[in-house]
Amino acid sequence: MILAGFLLLSFQVLHAQDIEKGKWYIGEKQYGWAGKVLKAALEKDPSDSKALYYLGQVYDLQGKPDSAEICYQNGILTEEKFPFNYIGLGKIQLNKSNRDEWFKFYEKGRKLTKDLFGYELEAGNACLSATSKNYDLSSKYLEEAKNINAKDCRLLISLGNLFLVSKSPGDAVNEYERAIYYNDFCMQAFVKLGEIYAKANNYREAINAFNKAIALDSTLILAYKERGDLYYTFGKYNEARADYDIYMDRSDNSVEDKERYAFILFFTKNYDRAKGLINEVIQNDPGNTVMYRIAAYIDFEKGDYPNSLNNLQYFFAHHDTTKFIALDYIYYGHILIKTGQDSLGTLQLETASEMDTTKTELYDEIGKSYSKQKNYPKAIAYYQKMISLNLPNPGNSYYQIGRSYYFMAEDSLSGFDSLYKAQLYHKADSCFEIMTVLSPESYVGFIWRGRTLSRLDPETTAGLAKPSYEKAMALLEAGDISKTPKLLIECYRYLAFYHYLLGEKLLTANPAEAKSEMTNSINYWTKILDLDPSDQQAQTALQNLQKM
Repeated sequence: MILAGFLLLSFQVLHAQDIEKGKWYIGEKQYGWAGKVLKAALEKDPSDSKALYYLGQVYDLQGKPDSAEICYQNGILTEEKFPFNYIGLGKIQLNKSNRDEWFKFYEKGRKLTKDLFGYELEAGNACLSATSKNYDLSSKYLEEAKNINAKDCRLLISLGNLFLVSKSPGDAVNEYERAIYYNDFCMQAFVKLGEIYAKANNYREAINAFNKAIALDSTLILAYKERGDLYYTFGKYNEARADYDIYMDRSDNSVEDKERYAFILFFTKNYDRAKGLINEVIQNDPGNTVMYRIAAYIDFEKGDYPNSLNNLQYFFAHHDTTKFIALDYIYYGHILIKTGQDSLGTLQLETASEMDTTKTELYDEIGKSYSKQKNYPKAIAYYQKMISLNLPNPGNSYYQIGRSYYFMAEDSLSGFDSLYKAQLYHKADSCFEIMTVLSPESYVGFIWRGRTLSRLDPETTAGLAKPSYEKAMALLEAGDISKTPKLLIECYRYLAFYHYLLGEKLLTANPAEAKSEMTNSINYWTKILDLDPSDQQAQTALQNLQKM
């Protein structure tokens, strides 16, 4: 008899623990796990009205009202005096906006309850979670519970939940903080605070709240998801992955969870793991077009451009057009450019920049692409936009604009008059001059200025490019000559011609000065041969100068 009593008591304890575990899963929004635990409990004791009530809640939360109603009815049949199943049936009526029937069921349960506080709390929560708005009823029952025990953590969280949807987040925060004040182990209140701060983009306070919840109870599920989502929002993908690893292992993952996890794995470059998850989802749900989006991104990063293009084109053809994001067009643009469709790809990048004006880094990419296509006016427009927005590194924008004007002039040699070409070269020179002011320690602006001014002085009669080439030469010689031999040769060649021509002019009027200029020319031609002994022009020039 003693053994039988002990075994019965052990069964009752374990059975009660199973029901509490199912209830805990409901609080963590893991309805699949909750259903499994509660069904297992009912297999052991089909007459447990409490397990039937919470299983009914699971069905209700899963959008299965008929199954929920059967659970509540069976709960009343097996134990008529357990009051919560009347709340369950009443909520079914509230979901149909039938408040009169709600009141009938509510009163039946209230007459049976031995725990008025718990009953009013449950009734308030039922009214709050009904599909129709019943904030007045929820407030009424929660206030009645408050009159019984105003310091109970569960009540304060429920009041916070009510205020969150019916009044303001500020009022909700007050209730959650009161819950923590009266019970500093109330981890659910910390999770709710974290959710509110996360929605308000208050990163520090949100992380602090989630950290405290997890420190109090590391077995939590929802807190890891919420913190992982916060990390994801703020681009902390490694931290997001660590939290989602835990969450996905513990939770009854939804398709939305798998989508978010796949994105996190993508951003942390866990491409193979992400692809495996994507294939699993598509196999079970071929209509999940979001997975084709992520697959396209991953294929691009792995260099599989044909598959990337196929996946993204399928995504564009089948996904809701109102839900396209800038990143879709960015990847589409990159894929098209990689597959030799530069003009189409650039148009996609332009679309992305228009959808998300914060993606200013695209302007440089679009400008370079237009420049590559020799669409210089479009390229110039994007770099001018970068300058007008005061974006970092304005020197690069002036450089690209200057090059565009320079090459417009070069490409216009046969199609435009000399005056127009001169205007283009002058515009290029203005940009390169600004470069030399912004970065006087760099040879780039001086080299390009030398090239441009030499075009404005093609016969080298005025020596317009001489100061720029001399400055570029000095900066290049002060650096690692082995890395820039061609640029130095360019400087030496211009200066060698300049001094030769000047010497020729002075031969009759001032032979001594002419000789000095010829010597300067010889020195520059010699420097060219020091860097490139095979330079034919330098060899010929030196032979002729030595004869003179």
